[in-house]
Amino acid sequence: MRVMKQTTRRLTYRGDPAAVSMLVQMLAEVGATVEWERPIEQRSIGAIGRDVAVTIVAWGAYDAIKAAVARFLEQMHGKADATVEDNNQDDQPRGRHAV
Repeated sequence: MRVMKQTTRRLTYRGDPAAVSMLVQMLAEVGATVEWERPIEQRSIGAIGRDVAVTIVAWGAYDAIKAAVARFLEQMHGKADATVEDNNQDDQPRGRHAV
């Protein structure tokens, strides 16, 4: 049986404040322990549609963390961005925020 090495990774989320909790849930579903702060909800007319940037710290199997981020990006259809900090930049799942 293969043992997955546990690691701590910093993730950066950019997008709709409501969708970041979906990413956190997907990370938890793959067994990652997640630390993050929910963005402050702005209720003014000017704040509607504004993106947020949230830093998430995830501890768990690196491949599982990457898979959860890739699944999240696939479900968001380019409406949010999430990146996993890693030394090998070519190996990161990425998304693009729709303008």
